[in-house]
Amino acid sequence: MHADQTVHLGSHQPSTYPAPSLSRITAFIAVLWAMVLCATPEAAPWIDTGDQQTRHHLQNLVDGGVLNTPVSSWPLMWRHIKQELDQVEPTQLGPDQIWSYQYLRHELRKAMRSSSFEQRASLSNRVNAVGDFSSNRREQYESEFGANFIASKTVFNLQVGYAHEPDDDQSLRFDGSYLSHLIGNWAVGVGAVDRWWGPGWDSSLILSHEARPIPGIFLQRNSSQPFESPWLSWLGPWQLVTFMSQMESERAVPDARLWGMRLNIRPLRSLELGLSRAAQWGGEGRPDDLGTFWNLLLGRDNRGDAGISEDTSNEPGNQLAGVDLRWGYHFRGFTGSVYGQLIGEDEAGGMPSRHIGMAGAEIQTDWRETQIRLSFETQNTTVYFYNSDKTKRNTAYEHSIYHSGYRYRGRPVGSSTDNDTEAYTIRSQFYFSDGDHLNLSLGKFRFNRDGTNKSPPGGSVMGPETITERIQASYFRPLNSSVMLEVGLFHYTTPIFFSGTKIDSGGHLTLHASW
Repeated sequence: MHADQTVHLGSHQPSTYPAPSLSRITAFIAVLWAMVLCATPEAAPWIDTGDQQTRHHLQNLVDGGVLNTPVSSWPLMWRHIKQELDQVEPTQLGPDQIWSYQYLRHELRKAMRSSSFEQRASLSNRVNAVGDFSSNRREQYESEFGANFIASKTVFNLQVGYAHEPDDDQSLRFDGSYLSHLIGNWAVGVGAVDRWWGPGWDSSLILSHEARPIPGIFLQRNSSQPFESPWLSWLGPWQLVTFMSQMESERAVPDARLWGMRLNIRPLRSLELGLSRAAQWGGEGRPDDLGTFWNLLLGRDNRGDAGISEDTSNEPGNQLAGVDLRWGYHFRGFTGSVYGQLIGEDEAGGMPSRHIGMAGAEIQTDWRETQIRLSFETQNTTVYFYNSDKTKRNTAYEHSIYHSGYRYRGRPVGSSTDNDTEAYTIRSQFYFSDGDHLNLSLGKFRFNRDGTNKSPPGGSVMGPETITERIQASYFRPLNSSVMLEVGLFHYTTPIFFSGTKIDSGGHLTLHASW
């Protein structure tokens, strides 16, 4: 951690300087700790991916026109949200908006503490196979301890987790750990960070947190303030994030890199647009010089074009790119949005091609001291899903060089349903005035629609073609000011197969404590 002053230590000279006593060391540490506690945290931390309740309240105020900030690139930086909240006049808000305003203020105060700690333990009889935005577990048995520290322009978050008998054989995990430092309006950092790119509640086609976070470096804008230039101010509040991560060694191309970049703009208070790119490149036996990355950036990765040889020896990588939009509305006590996402598995003419898609709509209101959010979402991860004459199976999230596909440690990096899946989900969220909340969802899925798959090591994590319905419920109850209890249940009418494991019904119990 850094304060505004820097302490310089010279070389050790025992003939001149006596060895420091234990009391002096203790005093020095105490002074440093005092500096940490007194430092004004300019590097406001972010809202973690998967924080469903905070997202609900934030979207309520954004869709109601109270706030104007991007809400579809997670984790979401607090800085611009704080700037917007500081300009709100609470007396001008309705009861429903006051509820969301006070909740966000409460969460912001917690996030700005110079130090905080959390602990989570989860028990289940099944792995979490098809996750959504709110999913906070992957394995049957997980436990985790986290410590977060903020000092002026630096944020350090340490997460130490343990998973019992996980599929990837990595029981000790540091998922969620990161170190970030603020340089101007940019947060530069290193770590393993969960991300969710897009407006959906049930799926993100290009980057979700279905897979474990991939360790790497990242750069993210801290405040989403608009450009001051009249030439660019029309873009409205904007957010930009990019990262470079390294994937695991146990794959067809060991140690392949994953690069991603996303830009969000809000040209209208009711409209948010997102542009996303992701690419696998480099790795053992593949070119990884700056020239290769430059070709990747420019989209020069089709064989036979722009000097790319037919034998794939200098083909840059496996790219995905696309666009999403979210249009929010406020009408007679109701807020909500319609949204969609279109991702290209390939490139043609400088534009994404071979698309997969997602669309949804949601509405939110309050009734008898309860906030209710209802949403409907559908997705199709079959390439050219909208044209039956051109449909291509076993194409999305696959690649002829990176045979393990767009997956990390056995889980999809994009949609949790993997490729060739059609899904429809109705979701309801209930937030009660006593702090409890309830999630209910009913989904219909057609997994792996053609019943075939790529040969290992690639191929969908879902088993043979399966048409099924899923009902799931989870209830959250605060036991006190720092401990939350979550109980969840789910059932598939026809069992599914996830990485070879049969899954039909299950439940989980999770305790989360923070202080």
